[in-house]
Amino acid sequence: MDPDERERADTTLRDTMGETGVPLVRRWMMWAAVSLATHWQRGIAAKALVAGWLAVFGLAAADVALQLIGIRPLPWTSSLLALAIIAVSPLALGVSWGRRYLVGVISGYGVLILLAPLVTVGVTLLLYTAAEGVAQAFLKAQRRREPSTRVNPVRASRLRRS
Repeated sequence: MDPDERERADTTLRDTMGETGVPLVRRWMMWAAVSLATHWQRGIAAKALVAGWLAVFGLAAADVALQLIGIRPLPWTSSLLALAIIAVSPLALGVSWGRRYLVGVISGYGVLILLAPLVTVGVTLLLYTAAEGVAQAFLKAQRRREPSTRVNPVRASRLRRS
């Protein structure tokens, strides 16, 4: 799809979500997310802007998370000053998006708000996947050693009938 057509589709999506009762903040954050993907299709300069944007606010979100647990990654700044700069920066840096200013501002705040939970879920998923992989490797090795045995068999006699 042509990026200009897709941009109109993004706006239609946002407006339709409003008409169907999707809460304000959720619909604008969803619109900003799909608009980032649309902007990504506009060429190398657009890709650089999106990647840089996500990196800057990803690092800012990490800084905020570390400050909340008592670690100051930038010891030469006070926590309040750093938080104030981070809180205002999407508004100030949003001008780099030109007529797509709102995409920049909303996605900047979205990354600041959502990065910590997304990283937490991602790390948890990685740990689960690793544990599942180890368990599967163990079961596969056990089957090779004793091919006649079934691992974790379901026995009908242990199932209760309702």
